[in-house]
Amino acid sequence: MRILVTLAAATLALGSHVTTAQTTSQATESNVQWLLGKCQESPAATFNQGFCLGYVASTLYVLTAIGADMFTKDEDPRFVEKMKSLGACGQITYGAAEQAFVNRARKHPEHWGDPARIGVETALIETWPCK
Repeated sequence: MRILVTLAAATLALGSHVTTAQTTSQATESNVQWLLGKCQESPAATFNQGFCLGYVASTLYVLTAIGADMFTKDEDPRFVEKMKSLGACGQITYGAAEQAFVNRARKHPEHWGDPARIGVETALIETWPCK
């Protein structure tokens, strides 16, 4: 359970780091539309491409760890079931995870104002649900 809390804190820290760096004129940063823009930059924009992949990969790591029951060994079965519904399962590459986010973000512009972390989590859980 301590590992789960640590991973959750790390994921939140990533999101807070982006949020803390914002100014009032950059209010749209760290939402789905902002991250989608980073992910769709030309290959010459290696920093933004790397940022996108790192953002998606860190979220994928946490979700696959949850899906693999890494933190639920001696827990109440109801808790385990709830955790599984919040995880992603399967052999998922970072590139496939990034593409799943991009595809979902393009398909659902009504969610572009959502926090980027929520957009990535939703795309991964919908694409690779745990059964």
